[in-house]
Amino acid sequence: MPSTMLTQAEAAQLAGVSVSSWSSYVSRGQAPAATRHVGRTPLWRRDVVETWRDNRPGRGRRNTRRERERIAATGLDREQAAHLAGLSVSTFSAAVRRGAAPAPVGTRGRAHVWRPEDVKRWAQTREERKSA
Repeated sequence: MPSTMLTQAEAAQLAGVSVSSWSSYVSRGQAPAATRHVGRTPLWRRDVVETWRDNRPGRGRRNTRRERERIAATGLDREQAAHLAGLSVSTFSAAVRRGAAPAPVGTRGRAHVWRPEDVKRWAQTREERKSA
């Protein structure tokens, strides 16, 4: 029967991350704090680490290969995204570089692609700001 209390190294291994990543996550509040300490050694309950691992924040944002392929097939290239936003390609490119326009979500070959819904939402917000 495995121990119910885990050291930092054991917790990191169970969570599937490096010890340094686990330590960083804990210090930033992105992973559970130690349940208790024995001397200066932090310990975590196994069930707490397993629950965190299974519901790990950010996991859903990682694109699977199938999702990347779908984005590459259905995403807009720079020219299409600029047209959808009602801008010239150079104006759209400048907005992307400034961080004002949505970031590309994938690539098709060497070209970046954008989700149509992200570009539409950004263009609407941009127009609302202009008219206000």
